[in-house]
Amino acid sequence: MLEYASFQGATLDNATGLNGASPLALSKLSAAKFNNASVQNVDLSYAALYGAQFTNANLSNSSFAGSFLQANTSVTPPIETAAVFDGAHLRNVTFANAHLPSVKFRFASLYGTYGGDKPTFPCQAANKCDRPTGSTCACASASGADLTGADFSNAYLYGVDFGGPTTINGTNFGSAILAGASFAGAQFRVNGGAAPDFTKALLQGAAFDKDANLVNTVLLNAFVDFGKASNQNSFNILYLLLTTDYTGFRGWTGSKRPCVQMTYGSFTAVPPNASMTCPSSNVAVCGAGNTPASLVNWKSAIAMANNSVPGWYPFDATYDNATATSAICTNNATVDLKW
Repeated sequence: MLEYASFQGATLDNATGLNGASPLALSKLSAAKFNNASVQNVDLSYAALYGAQFTNANLSNSSFAGSFLQANTSVTPPIETAAVFDGAHLRNVTFANAHLPSVKFRFASLYGTYGGDKPTFPCQAANKCDRPTGSTCACASASGADLTGADFSNAYLYGVDFGGPTTINGTNFGSAILAGASFAGAQFRVNGGAAPDFTKALLQGAAFDKDANLVNTVLLNAFVDFGKASNQNSFNILYLLLTTDYTGFRGWTGSKRPCVQMTYGSFTAVPPNASMTCPSSNVAVCGAGNTPASLVNWKSAIAMANNSVPGWYPFDATYDNATATSAICTNNATVDLKW
C-alpha cells in the first residue's frame, strides 16, 4: 500500500504495478502526492486515488480508467478533498469510467495528439491501433466518467471524448478550451443535478446532442463556430497562443507561450430548444445558430483575438474573419511541435 506516500518531484515514467485489477480490487494510492512528478506511460487504472495530488505533474500517455479520485470521508482519517490536477499535462490520457466528483483540473491540459488532423470519436483504446500512445490511440477520454462538480476551468481540452454515459452535473467548464470536443451521449443534470457552466468556453467544433439537457446552462461570452458561407470547407482551424499557466508542468522544454493548432472537422452543434444564458447574455432559447435571431444569441461580446488566450482562424468563422498567416500567434503560425 502506498497511501499518503510522497512522490513529489519524482521520475516514475514507465513504472508498473500501480494499477488495480478491477473495481473490486483497487490498488491503494489514496492521498498520495505526485506534484511536479513525471509519471508518463503509467497504468493507474482501477486505483483508489482518493484525494491524490498531481499539481503540475506530467502524466502523458497514462491511464486513470475506472479509478476513484473523489473525496472519501468514510475512512480514518477522512479524506476531505478530491484529487487535484491543476496545471497537469495529460496528453493522450484516459479517464474513461473514472470517478471524478469535485476533482480539480484548473489549467490542466487533457488532449490527444492528432498530428494536425481532426479528432475522431470514440477515443479508441490502445489495442485498437497499430501505434498506441500509452492506453489510447493518440486521443484523450473522459467517456463514462462521473464529472459531478468537477472543475475544468481554464483547462485545455481539445478533442476530448466526453461522450457516452458521462455524468455532467454542475461541472465547471468556465474558460475551458473545448474546441473539437464531443459530448455525444453525455448525460447532463442527471437526477435533477445542477447545470454545467460554459462561461467563456471555447466551443468551436464541439458537438452536443440535439436533446442534451442544457436548460439553465450559462454560456456567457462562450465562443462557437457554425461555419460561414465564405468558408467553403466543412472544417476550420483554431490557432491559440497559450499562456504560461499551461506550461509550468514537469519537463516542459518548449516555448513558455506555445502556439498550438486545433483542427475541427465539423462545426459547433448545439441543442436548439434549450433555454440557457446565451453567449450574448440573452436568457432565452438560443437556437441552433442557423437563423439571424439565433446568431445574435450565440455571438460573444469578445473577439477571439482579444480573449485571455487569444486565437485566430485561417478561414472565416461565424463571428471572426480569417487572419493573415503572418499575424497568427504573432509568429507566422509557427506551431510548437513539442506540445
